[in-house]
Amino acid sequence: MDKKMSTPVEILCKNSPPECATYLNYCRALRFEDRPDYAYLKRMFKDLFFRENYQYDFIFDWTVLNFTGNARQATTNAAPAAAEERPAEAEAAPVEEEKKSSNAVTP
Repeated sequence: MDKKMSTPVEILCKNSPPECATYLNYCRALRFEDRPDYAYLKRMFKDLFFRENYQYDFIFDWTVLNFTGNARQATTNAAPAAAEERPAEAEAAPVEEEKKSSNAVTP
């Protein structure tokens, strides 16, 4: 625990946006009885999100990982003949879904 606390925030956040260092410094300064300013923290990361030109497309890392993992598992469990019978459109469907969801309205 001492090692974690003694590592400077600048080292921990070396390759990260400055908001990460601000967040860690903020959290480290909190006392047990302090109530965090969640609105401030949320606004800080939301501003970073839009400044970096990310799109709020409802596609999250874990969704993509789960989808690709499930697709890979399904193909390994399927018989080789069944995989050959699948139409090409079935493989293109996830790409179409990503295109549709990338047009989602941002908050």
